[in-house]
Amino acid sequence: MKIKLEKTDLEFGDLTLICGENNAERIYIRGSFSDTFSLGFERASEIHSIEVNTFKKIAKNKSFIAKGEQENPLYKEIISLFRQILGGKFIVTDDIEFLPRLSKETIPLKEISHFVCSLCLLDYYIFNMVKIGETLIIDEPELHLHPKNQILMARLLVLLVNASVKVIITTHSDYIVRELSNCIMLDNLSEAQIQSLKKQGYSKEYALPSKRVKAYLVENIKGKNTLREVKITQEQGIFMETFDEPIDSQNENQGLIFEEAMRSNIHKNPKLLGDTK
Repeated sequence: MKIKLEKTDLEFGDLTLICGENNAERIYIRGSFSDTFSLGFERASEIHSIEVNTFKKIAKNKSFIAKGEQENPLYKEIISLFRQILGGKFIVTDDIEFLPRLSKETIPLKEISHFVCSLCLLDYYIFNMVKIGETLIIDEPELHLHPKNQILMARLLVLLVNASVKVIITTHSDYIVRELSNCIMLDNLSEAQIQSLKKQGYSKEYALPSKRVKAYLVENIKGKNTLREVKITQEQGIFMETFDEPIDSQNENQGLIFEEAMRSNIHKNPKLLGDTK
């Protein structure tokens, strides 16, 4: 199923997220943006097919984030967080290789996990290509990522937005949506309050005003795909209720299964009810 979105069809924020209720949906965003870099993580795993010389040329450049890492706390946080997600760094020699953190041996790109491979293009984008004011489009940034890293990926996107990079994502990840909401709510707090959350990985660089964010849900109503804007408030973040029903249902099912298991155990061993004297 293809869903084409023209730039004039909806209002984009500095951060725009689009959720679809059907995994078969493919969302295509078209329109004249000033500068655009589009990245699909499911296709990035084939990055080894790209000429190594292309990456050698790219690697010679330094993005404004890489150049300003030492002087700008925001840029430093972007690089630190991305390294944390990636767990190492890419090296271009005669091939593209990955050097895991705390290791001296590199791994050829074709031999590493889909998770690491999928981040290769984003690595070069952040360190060598990104420009202030351009638009980064990512199709399902959660692909191949553990839930912990999905949360960190959401934070990374917020940092990029705060570094004046416009971001558009399509996602089916509740982890990403909820963490974006956390960053929106973080903007309600004072600097001292944010400092108290340092152990949770937050700093003032992660605060994101709700007015900079737009969210949409693609719904299938009577066989027709409809794009609906989702409510966002500064106090509670993004109201993406499409995730609530399956999560509530799963929690309810877990409770029912647990109750039935307890009944079964009690039937087999009545002593579990306590002293029957």
